[in-house]
Amino acid sequence: MRTTSMLNRIFWWLVSSCVSSMALVVPVGASDIALMVPYSRLDPVLGAGGRWSLRITTVDASGVERAVTPVLDLPIRDRIGAAREVKGIGNGFSDGGRVFYVLATSTDSKTEESLGAGYCGAGAEQFLWLLELSARRDVLKLADSLLVQSCLKSLALVGDSELKLQEWSATISDPRSFTLQWLDHPDFGGDRRHVLVRGGRLLIQ
Repeated sequence: MRTTSMLNRIFWWLVSSCVSSMALVVPVGASDIALMVPYSRLDPVLGAGGRWSLRITTVDASGVERAVTPVLDLPIRDRIGAAREVKGIGNGFSDGGRVFYVLATSTDSKTEESLGAGYCGAGAEQFLWLLELSARRDVLKLADSLLVQSCLKSLALVGDSELKLQEWSATISDPRSFTLQWLDHPDFGGDRRHVLVRGGRLLIQ
């Protein structure tokens, strides 16, 4: 119990030290404070130009909320600019002293040779991204990604043949450890598989 408490304090110190200089402080009502558990989450924000950005929101044990817009490294900026759907999964977490967030994204199906015609011209490629927050530079970087559903590769989850990102991502309550089951997968067939975060990677067991 003491070790868990210490890890939690370290995690929140890392997050607050990264975002405090840019934070917008919003007080929470007194009636809600007793129910508050410290957490940090990643919120997608759709701008007026139709481009996505990301915001980190943290709430401490006293109920004070801080929200910032972190710097995105180039790979994330390029990919999120092409996304048509983006959703944060659960809360941020610490793994091996590093702070991570998990994001679900959906982009249009296309290949380098494709002109947008054919069945997959209207299809989607859906991923889970593992994003790491750099404590020194206040930057979110792409640590790993996992292709979850794909029109191009005929990859679909059980019960989600229409590739609904909001439905399958809502079943993930803990982004550090969860299960997925595909209708068909080139490596796992129709097996149910456990996905977990270890060492900055999304691992399938």
